Amino acid sequence: MTEIAHSGIITAIKQNIITVEIAQKEACGSCALKDACSQTTKQHKIEVEAETPENYKTGQKVEVIISSKQAFYAALYGYIIPLFLVVFSLFLSFIYTKNETISALCGLSILFPYYILLWIFRNNLKKSLIIKIR
Repeated sequence: MTEIAHSGIITAIKQNIITVEIAQKEACGSCALKDACSQTTKQHKIEVEAETPENYKTGQKVEVIISSKQAFYAALYGYIIPLFLVVFSLFLSFIYTKNETISALCGLSILFPYYILLWIFRNNLKKSLIIKIR
């Protein structure tokens, strides 16, 4: 099974939750598009549940790891399904109403119930999307 790993630094430890700030990639320094890229301007913090938090300390360099299958599911839930919902609702509402404004509102409004459902089932998603540190 392939894994996706990012290096980072532990910024906080509270009980068994470890907060890791993902380090900026070394290749960003020489990239011509680094000012326009969201990867370099945002601080990425990830909370990881650790079985043995006493083995880690603040300031320690670690790797955050997720399997590629789980990363695919995260992208599926966060980006791919919402995109298809918006496009599908845009086409469907335009076929029935022939009004672009109403179609646009329907396309955007379909996201509210979807993300509310994701929020409701967030604990189930946390159990299925396992992020580890080493």
